[in-house]
Amino acid sequence: MYVKCNFHAIRPKSADRFRWTLLFLLLTTLILPIFSSPPLNAATTVSFYLQNVPSPPTTHTNAQAMLTLGVTVPSVGTLYNYDADRDSMPGLLIAKDGSDTNELDNTKVQRWQSAAFAQQTMINSALRLELWTSMVNFDAFKTGSIRAYVEATNGTNSMWSFSQTLAESNWQNGSATWVKKTINFGIINQPIPAGYRLKITLVVPDSSEDDMWFAYDTTAYPSRLYWTDFSATSTPTPTETPTFTPTWTVTPTPTATDTPVPPTSTPTPTFTPRPTPTATSTATPTRPSIEGMERFYLPQIAGAGSKR
Repeated sequence: MYVKCNFHAIRPKSADRFRWTLLFLLLTTLILPIFSSPPLNAATTVSFYLQNVPSPPTTHTNAQAMLTLGVTVPSVGTLYNYDADRDSMPGLLIAKDGSDTNELDNTKVQRWQSAAFAQQTMINSALRLELWTSMVNFDAFKTGSIRAYVEATNGTNSMWSFSQTLAESNWQNGSATWVKKTINFGIINQPIPAGYRLKITLVVPDSSEDDMWFAYDTTAYPSRLYWTDFSATSTPTPTETPTFTPTWTVTPTPTATDTPVPPTSTPTPTFTPRPTPTATSTATPTRPSIEGMERFYLPQIAGAGSKR
């Protein structure tokens, strides 16, 4: 009965231990990796900066019909005059009344083009053009308007093209210097094939009240075309280890020190068991107990008394 009670007293503790062990395994194998693993779609921003030629700029230059789009972040602090043959002010002037990508008057249009892509690249997010601009002479309270075109081209054919117009009635919005404006082309889901280039064309339509200035290729005015890229971590290359592969396991992997060493034919003295006494061992004599003496002698004494 006592053993049965002990069994029932110990049983709940064993059950609780089992439940806690199971909960610990559940936490370590299923829940904790969710919080410790990096996100599968860690986004990176791809930027192509509007550049002058040469870049980085080192001095004033005359206007050039085709400029470059590059991935190098601007490193020069000085904004030079990029059209010294048009005016004496820093930056670039684009005259109003420009038509579209086919505009022939170079004073009314400006183009930038990237190097050819070595491999196909996907754009699968919002495509934006960030520009540092101003009305001519930083005039306040004037309506400004910019029409921007972006396309993937091989010089002869365009894979795709998009356009967007940004117009504001008070372009400067009280500022007497350069203001940043963003033109959003929307969500683009298009490839840039290998051998193709990105091309940007800017015109100032006749809806603008005046000509406009543009600043770029400096640390203060890093005008750029950019989008968000999710492909770097969502689709690992064969040589990459996917970041979402769990590193945990329910049964810990044995290390070099955990691997048991097979016993050899001659065990080392450390593991030699202590010899067990054999049958020839001499037992140590013990004194008989008082109870034993009583059981032996009392019957004899009683018998002797009865015979008398």
